[in-house]
Amino acid sequence: AGTSKAIDKLKDAAEKAGCMQAKLLKTSGGFHTSLMEPAKVKLEAALSALAPKMKPPTVDVYMNVTGKKIKAGTPPSEFMPLLGKQLCSSVLWEPSVRL
Repeated sequence: AGTSKAIDKLKDAAEKAGCMQAKLLKTSGGFHTSLMEPAKVKLEAALSALAPKMKPPTVDVYMNVTGKKIKAGTPPSEFMPLLGKQLCSSVLWEPSVRL
């Protein structure tokens, strides 16, 4: 993920270096990258406003930003920071599904 200009430059460099395939993927955003920082700020503000009303989950929740399980009954304050972090961080999909 990156700006359109940076992605085009990377694709050109890969092709010039003899890369077998350099393919642009159609996505609607730079998810799980620093490009999502403005959205993270907005999400964290919204979550903070809702925090007093939030209840612990009634089932286990699997956080793919950490690859770990949040057990049912965990106070929301313990995992809320992970929700914003997920927007701007790589995710650990395989460890998440292996739990």
